[in-house]
Amino acid sequence: MTKQELQKQRCAQLILSCIIACGFSACTSGPFPPLEAVRHELEQVKSDANIASKAQVALYDAEKALKFADDAWQSRSDRAETEHLAYLAKRKVDVAKYTAQRKLIDDDLTLLKAAREKLLADAKQTEIEQALGKVKQIEAKL
Repeated sequence: MTKQELQKQRCAQLILSCIIACGFSACTSGPFPPLEAVRHELEQVKSDANIASKAQVALYDAEKALKFADDAWQSRSDRAETEHLAYLAKRKVDVAKYTAQRKLIDDDLTLLKAAREKLLADAKQTEIEQALGKVKQIEAKL
């Protein structure tokens, strides 16, 4: 083997080693800050008992979206795509929060309507009792 062929072979081996090293580094990419921020917010939201009980489906959707974004980052390490998928996952976390808030407000509204109906019934009963009391007073005078 000539000196030039040996150099070409070493150069090819070096290029191949670099390609393999880059491939391994892409597979073992570290945490991506936007994904970590969404993961942290999702964990906070899931730890809130009100949200966890009122928005189970929305939380499941948010978890799926985060996993999809995480898988995309781990497999391709494409920053732009992963940022977009993290954004979508964040929006799904927001949907879960707002869904829970809406359901809590609906529950409060139901309780308030029931309390209103009770107050109106009590007021009518009081009015009836007062009217009966006046009737008895008038009958007593006759």
